[in-house]
Amino acid sequence: YSNHLHALAYAGKVAGLKTIGFIRGEQPGTLTQTLSELQNWGMELKFVSRSDYRLLRQYKGCHALPGLRPQQYWLPEGGAQSLALKGVAELVNEIDVLYDILCAPCGTGTTLAGIIDAVPEQISVMGFAALKNAGFLLSDVESLLPRPCTNWQINLNYHFGGFAKTNSELMAFITDFEYRTGIPLEPVYTGKMMYALYDLIAKPSFKQGQRIIAVHTGGLQGKRGFSA
Repeated sequence: YSNHLHALAYAGKVAGLKTIGFIRGEQPGTLTQTLSELQNWGMELKFVSRSDYRLLRQYKGCHALPGLRPQQYWLPEGGAQSLALKGVAELVNEIDVLYDILCAPCGTGTTLAGIIDAVPEQISVMGFAALKNAGFLLSDVESLLPRPCTNWQINLNYHFGGFAKTNSELMAFITDFEYRTGIPLEPVYTGKMMYALYDLIAKPSFKQGQRIIAVHTGGLQGKRGFSA
């Protein structure tokens, strides 16, 4: 379901660059649609154990991974490094309407860190964790930020059981949302964020008149394999 690997493999194909993707877990007997596309776009797939994958997370910089050859670059999980923040800043700068709160789903927290870094301090930033036991995202986001910021938070309560986990309530919400708005969602990231926002608005958890923008981070390829 990795949006990062999916985008990287396609970028490598377009730019003529060789890409290698580290996949957590054992190689399945039949590749998923996402993994098949990575392979078809020229990415070499390397399947690693969950324990080895956790070790890979310690390498953050472009040259941090041991054994890299000249002209090889290491991109951490989710692209979690300072260069990614510049790309996210471009997204924020394209928003041409007034708002008080900017929301985004969180996997590694990289997109959220880029948003926090790009918005004025009076804007509140709210992230919604897509995975269970995601308290570590708080320190991960802090480590990505070039300066201390206090205008952000991460809601950890709408993971629906874990990364890429879902239930009938979430899938029914996505189906209804798409029918009413015409905007497609997927259940890994954006569906969970929008469910959370609608739930928090109904409680209510926001002040009357606050202007909220939710960043649709794409990733619709991750919807394949789920059924309503």
